[in-house]
Amino acid sequence: MIKLIIFDRDDTLNVDVGFTHDLDDLDLIKGAKDVCEYIRKENLLYGVATNQSGIGEKYYTVDKMHEFNKALFNELNLVYSKDIIAHCPHPRHMTPRCKCRKPSPFLLLKLFSHFNVTPAESIFIGDRETDKESAERAGCYFISIDPSVGHFDTIERIKSIQEL
Repeated sequence: MIKLIIFDRDDTLNVDVGFTHDLDDLDLIKGAKDVCEYIRKENLLYGVATNQSGIGEKYYTVDKMHEFNKALFNELNLVYSKDIIAHCPHPRHMTPRCKCRKPSPFLLLKLFSHFNVTPAESIFIGDRETDKESAERAGCYFISIDPSVGHFDTIERIKSIQEL
């Protein structure tokens, strides 16, 4: 039984313009609002697992990320809470590599623990190969989306996993 939907953020919920953090750049991926409406209707838990290297690379602050996330959740008609956002703030290129940056499963495992669910009760939705690898390593289901097309079949894919 699926209990938790985890989203990648950039190019999964909102259009990624590169280090996306400015409210003026908030633009939803086509169909994201419909998927979130389905999640609410089904009373599923939800969270976000996102690499935010712009923080570590000094493009913006953690507070700016949360401000953007709050506005994003408002657009998606979702209730926002900082504790349902698992983020990696570290720079893209650091040695040694941090333990939380996707494709590490760390962010997903953190959300499983927060919501007290198992990987088998969770779906991660993302747009990159690193998202897919993170889901595989965490042991949860994965749904890939193409940001240029949007969420045209995401609800149907969630339903098909729910029926397993």
